[in-house]
Amino acid sequence: MNLGGYMRAKFGTLVVVAAAAIVASCGGEETPNPTMAEIDLVAQAATAQLNATAQGIHKSLKSANSDAMIYTEELKVPGAGASTPVDWWIYDQGYLKLGGVNQFVAYFKPTPAGESFLAAPPPRWLKASFAGGPELTCSGQRSFAVCKVIGTVAVKPTPEGAAFLRPVAIPNQAIDADLTLSPQGWHVTEMRGGEALVEAGKTALLGSDKEINANRNVYAGKVNRLVR
Repeated sequence: MNLGGYMRAKFGTLVVVAAAAIVASCGGEETPNPTMAEIDLVAQAATAQLNATAQGIHKSLKSANSDAMIYTEELKVPGAGASTPVDWWIYDQGYLKLGGVNQFVAYFKPTPAGESFLAAPPPRWLKASFAGGPELTCSGQRSFAVCKVIGTVAVKPTPEGAAFLRPVAIPNQAIDADLTLSPQGWHVTEMRGGEALVEAGKTALLGSDKEINANRNVYAGKVNRLVR
């Protein structure tokens, strides 16, 4: 069955082009058109990727604090390659204090600010929104359809995130995703290149790998002075 045809969204205006053969071969069902609110589900998925590092920090600190003894090697966030240590960042935010030394290894406890951070919902410090209208290529019918969404999102800090992010502009990010219609409604089923969004969020929060290593060396010196 030929399900060719496409839908293109351009700066908020939806333009639908479909051959008559599509309607006939689908039993009279035209390819459904997602609304702009439904297309925005892709931007929401991009927002989730951008906040993966911030939410990973929150999760790792919660996990490390489960036994009330936080060790620096527990504080890491996963990445495309090796995990990234975030103990230095958490300490620099004033969220940790020295708890003691166990078998010659220092451990930490949350400060009051750290307790507040742990009690708060997972952070959402970056937000993506489409910069102009995305292009959509759709095929399918009322019961099942897929739209390929290609566009660019602008990335901005949320009001809560402005205090945590580095004071540099975040470049626009490319989007290539699939928006799928099922009986439950429209939802994002694939976000190609999501690793780039995660990396952009990490850099906005922690800096480059070189900056991370430099800041962690400074932090290590602080810890060494604490335990002497």
